[in-house]
Amino acid sequence: MGRRISLPSFTYTKPSLNASEGFPNAAEDGDKPVNAESGRKEASVNISYSQVEAFVRCPEAHYWAYVRRITPATSIKALTFGSDMHKLLQFRGKKFMLRQAAREISETFNENINALGDDYLYNLKTIWSDYCKQWRNTELPTETEHRFEILLGTYKGEPIYFVGVIDEIYEGELKRLGEHKTFSRDPSMISLHFAIQAALYAKARQLETGELPDIIQWDHIKSAPASYPVWLEKSKRFSVSASKSITEWSYKRACEERSIVPDPVWIDSYRNNNSNFFFRTPIEVNPDHVERVFETFKEKAKHIVSSGMNCHHHHYGRDCSWCKYQPLCYAEYSGADVEDIISRDYKEKETLDTDEKASDD
Repeated sequence: MGRRISLPSFTYTKPSLNASEGFPNAAEDGDKPVNAESGRKEASVNISYSQVEAFVRCPEAHYWAYVRRITPATSIKALTFGSDMHKLLQFRGKKFMLRQAAREISETFNENINALGDDYLYNLKTIWSDYCKQWRNTELPTETEHRFEILLGTYKGEPIYFVGVIDEIYEGELKRLGEHKTFSRDPSMISLHFAIQAALYAKARQLETGELPDIIQWDHIKSAPASYPVWLEKSKRFSVSASKSITEWSYKRACEERSIVPDPVWIDSYRNNNSNFFFRTPIEVNPDHVERVFETFKEKAKHIVSSGMNCHHHHYGRDCSWCKYQPLCYAEYSGADVEDIISRDYKEKETLDTDEKASDD
């Protein structure tokens, strides 16, 4: 085992099952009405991992997303793919609910076909079908899309809740949490060990059950379908050139479309590429890392609710090129009418209660 590296920007505190420890006014929430269904104070503030990450990355983007609550009116392909894949994964093993989710995805696709592209739905179905084949003989989770609400404390009488959605929970001898991640470029294995989201969700589970999970299982799904082998028209056969972008399933589909019997040798050869598109990485939960991350998260949450909600600091840099709020920042810079752009190109977010499930492209 390698030497543990201490991170000087973090301060270690003794593990605690009291989420509100160190949060201001943690006990002063008795003056707010309680929602009869959830047991929560009706006047409350939700803080998610995604919100804190957004604030740290750029307070201005955080302002548009979490204060003004706006998002682009047209669908963004990478975000839509991640969201749609999560809907399907939530109901695998439940045929009726899965069919219903598929119908809803199809309806949304028909409404946004220009933004998503004609092949979006076919590619999504293909990736989903291949994913199910890859993991058809593996254990299904005990629970999917587990929503949690952890009371962090209060600020000026308003309860502050840490909220999120854990993709999968596996109950057994080893306590596991599963998180799905779509990708276009191979993820960094080192970054998975330090993943803030995983540490926070492990802590949330500990606060719910009293037990820290043993394993975080990352479930990686490539956001593009596998390729077909090249068809050689003159010789009426597929090219035998090696390719890492072809799987056994894409090879079989190509053969079926041309009424060709698949060659068992090539099936075995392309089977080695399946893991280029679908693979799982179990990471052992590090209790010290979990505590450091959670303490830092609480500090950031305190800053957001106390002074950051209306912060307009811009972090200009390379992230601006793909930020969905870049047109608004440019409008401010150039003196254009920001509100006019919002009225034309943006819409109000439907919900902000939990972390967005999106592609990591």
